[in-house]
Amino acid sequence: MAKKAKIKAVATIIACQSLEQVQDFIRHIGDKNREVIRLQAKMNDEVAAITNGYTESINGLKQEIEQMTGAVEIWCAANRSKILEKGLKTANLITGEVSWRFSPPSVSLRKIEDVLASFKEKGLTQFIRVKEEVNKEVILADPLAVKDVAGVTIKSGQEFFEIKPFEVEVK
Repeated sequence: MAKKAKIKAVATIIACQSLEQVQDFIRHIGDKNREVIRLQAKMNDEVAAITNGYTESINGLKQEIEQMTGAVEIWCAANRSKILEKGLKTANLITGEVSWRFSPPSVSLRKIEDVLASFKEKGLTQFIRVKEEVNKEVILADPLAVKDVAGVTIKSGQEFFEIKPFEVEVK
């Protein structure tokens, strides 16, 4: 499988030519950030209005579906032996199928520390998973110890550029 090349976007604006231009651009960046926030809020208001307009109809339909589903299930349970062929779990009823299925077994745990302690106490250690993983914090604390280990690369902190237009926050 071929690797996708990462291509950075090409800047369409040349470098700023003065401190005044930098200050002006930062102000414009702040203006555009606030416009994005206003548009997102407007979009969310419109989505909320659309959702609200359909909520009553959707809830009514869901309630009808739930009632009809219950009625179908009661009838099918009462007539299960008539509608199922020997050994099958699914009945074809022309307009659709009904079926009876068992969910797969599952395990739920409460107070995992207590369960682990009980397993250890009873010698049931086959039910305890021990997970090995590399401790990256220790590597960062002693990078020279692993400098010759294949597969380990330590990246030094990378500088990045950030612009924060000044904003007044109202609480």
